[in-house]
Amino acid sequence: MLRRITRTAVLCVAALVLARSCFAQTNAASAEDDKSTLHVYVNLVQIPVLVLNRSLRPIPHIPDNNFKVTIDGLGQIHPARIRMEGEDPINVTLLVDRSVKDDTLWNDLPKSLEPLIESLRSRDHISFLGMDGCTARRFGPEMAPFDAEWLKQTAKAVTDMVPFKSLGKKQACPKPISYWELVVYAASKLSQFPGRKILVTLGPGDTLNPQFAKQVHGLLTGNSITLFPIVHGSTLIGAGLPFGSNFDMGALQVMANQAELSGGMLLGTSYRDFGKTLAQPVELARARYIIEFPRPDKLPPGTHYIQVADGHPHDFIRPAGISVPIAGSNEKQDPTVEHGPLMTTEAPAVDSGGTSNTSSQGDIKGNPAVVVAPQTPAPPVSSPASAVSNAVQSAPKSPQPDPTDITDDLQHPR
Repeated sequence: MLRRITRTAVLCVAALVLARSCFAQTNAASAEDDKSTLHVYVNLVQIPVLVLNRSLRPIPHIPDNNFKVTIDGLGQIHPARIRMEGEDPINVTLLVDRSVKDDTLWNDLPKSLEPLIESLRSRDHISFLGMDGCTARRFGPEMAPFDAEWLKQTAKAVTDMVPFKSLGKKQACPKPISYWELVVYAASKLSQFPGRKILVTLGPGDTLNPQFAKQVHGLLTGNSITLFPIVHGSTLIGAGLPFGSNFDMGALQVMANQAELSGGMLLGTSYRDFGKTLAQPVELARARYIIEFPRPDKLPPGTHYIQVADGHPHDFIRPAGISVPIAGSNEKQDPTVEHGPLMTTEAPAVDSGGTSNTSSQGDIKGNPAVVVAPQTPAPPVSSPASAVSNAVQSAPKSPQPDPTDITDDLQHPR
């Protein structure tokens, strides 16, 4: 049922991934009178790739030489290294939409957390967001070290939110909140943290105008944030199943599109399987392949299509966003800038069928193209990226969730 709607939903979507520039790490000299700085631009590209079979289950042990990477369909890149994501630290944001009155499945969130708790590790971090249709709240810190008890308490506080429409208030909501506005807020916060990033949403979703869709798309893929929306299975098309009372085909299609183009997928669930489904995004992420290769030397700033194939055209392959640092022309001439080895791409390949599996329409049976828009990096920052990692590690635990109103921080569609 879910596969059918997912495979149908993205037939005519081109993938757009806006890659952000990496931090330029600085290494100050030890002598007090020497203020020179060495700028190091890392040229290693990493692509987390979700590879599933026809039953939408992860495929383990794919030989390294099966993977083929192309940029703009020209030349084949041989990955320098391929490994499983495995136990890489993960930052997870759970976003719960409580704006629908009869959306009772999410009431089971606190008692359905055990599979998710078992899938998380001590090095992982998590945050909670919720909304009632009129007010958006953050529960606890922006990103807290994983703690099972804190997670359970926070889930209870989130599900205690009452939909604004069911309160019977005479005063209308001054500024109704949409699902995608909170997604943008969550992605903006996630982008500030290093490591693998997953955004899991619970709720019926919403439609999205093209201009705001582009912003959502760029924010997710530009920061390598993988979206996994979880919806009621009853809202999906199945044999003899009616549409749910809050079903919106347009909203469902938009969620499926944005999820797959970010390297994730739309997940349907039920009361019986809710706990298992909650853990599925983390489990799928840990089963991803991390493909690494040096940045090609002829990759100018702009939009570039990147394709990943594993030799099986019917596999479900979804790459997440990547990061490609590009030095400006003045920095290339700067003797203090160390660029590292670049890789020369092979001559344009003859159409061998490798690119025919993926068209600009993003054939769901093939491998949708990923677009990268490298940018000239910002001026070097004074603190290395490791400082951000330390900030995450030191994020405080909250024994009692303290809801913080973030409504005014949301970006409204233009």
